[in-house]
Amino acid sequence: MSDPNVDPVTGPSAAPGWYGSPTDPDRREFWDGSEWRSNLKCGSCGSILGGDICASCGARNTGGPLVPSPSSVQIQPKPSEEKSVGLAIFLNFIFPGAGHLYAGVKTEFGIIFTVISGVNLLLSFTLIWILIGLPLWIVCAVWTMVDVNREMKIADASTPGVGG
Repeated sequence: MSDPNVDPVTGPSAAPGWYGSPTDPDRREFWDGSEWRSNLKCGSCGSILGGDICASCGARNTGGPLVPSPSSVQIQPKPSEEKSVGLAIFLNFIFPGAGHLYAGVKTEFGIIFTVISGVNLLLSFTLIWILIGLPLWIVCAVWTMVDVNREMKIADASTPGVGG
């Protein structure tokens, strides 16, 4: 039984490049040295290629910046940086909402509380801050500190290889 990835004309040791399609003689496909690649995108404009010259922009793609189409690419998640729970809690103590933005968890929540904290900071220059602003800051700070701790533990538990 023959390997469908090996062209009987080019063979398994053929140099990467554009060749006649092994399945359709009217089409050209890219041989990457180990398998046929169809639906490649032009490295210049991103259009689907049908040969070594892009029909959209005219760029020559002879094994240079060829980009596989999204259907043939598996997206790997970016390894997340280890964020300090203690620093996130401290940031929320100082400026409620900032710890969420630092940690990257519930960022909408962090933005809302950061705006509330900014308004509260403006109130701190008035007498009304003692009646409204200080209690508001205490509630927001405690709430955001507890929430960022919980959210970061959930995120660590759901990330493979992180947490206990």
